[in-house]
Amino acid sequence: YNTSSKSYGRDALIINDKGDFEFIIPVTKENWEAYTGTAREAFSFGPALIVDNETVLVESSSPSMSAPESRCQRMCIAQTGPLEYMALCCAGPMRGSAGMDLEQFANLAKELGAKMAYNLDGGISTQLLFLGRRINNTSGDARKLVDIVYFASAYQPD
Repeated sequence: YNTSSKSYGRDALIINDKGDFEFIIPVTKENWEAYTGTAREAFSFGPALIVDNETVLVESSSPSMSAPESRCQRMCIAQTGPLEYMALCCAGPMRGSAGMDLEQFANLAKELGAKMAYNLDGGISTQLLFLGRRINNTSGDARKLVDIVYFASAYQPD
């Protein structure tokens, strides 16, 4: 843990060794040291949107680039059950505007069954691909992406 890190004060998403989402809200030295689980993956962007089936938007842990009050394109990952996940994206015109504010987006994730949800990036970098096809249509020229969240399955049809 590095207190000079850009992660300080943000919400961290931990994916543990059982594949479950856990959060450290907000990331502080004390909160990080108190974590007793086994982290397999960790994300630092946020904020957390839904924790244990409850919407939790803590303004102080929302990075300014997540623009919580702005209606914009958004992306989150969520856990809907044991080893069940959802990627949710809102993009393009919605209700006469370009996207959703963070509270609307959290409420949508909850309506769709998210038990735990974590905000990722938004704006024109919001891209969702499934089986090699882009699902959403972003407005404008998307910037080059340097990070991805990748889901894979060991499932093989009979």
